[in-house]
Amino acid sequence: MHDHRVVFEESISKGEEFSFHPKLHEWIEKKFPSENGFKVIEYGCEDHSCPITETLIEFSSGICLKIGREKGKISKMDFQFAIDKQHSGG
Repeated sequence: MHDHRVVFEESISKGEEFSFHPKLHEWIEKKFPSENGFKVIEYGCEDHSCPITETLIEFSSGICLKIGREKGKISKMDFQFAIDKQHSGG
């Protein structure tokens, strides 16, 4: 048995860019224009045989998107699925 831990955490203010993803900030600003800031947290494992990696995007309003992918590999579809799941209460 092993534990998953935070492998990356960064707070972003409105207008700032991500160092790890060229489009994610643009998608966030289009879908959540009233948000002033958010935090990106990536969880993973030091055990390279463990496939668990997920990224959380926590907004200052309390919304939290959970995406089952590394922060730099999030696709627009992943992002939209996370929004849909959040709105459906999942």
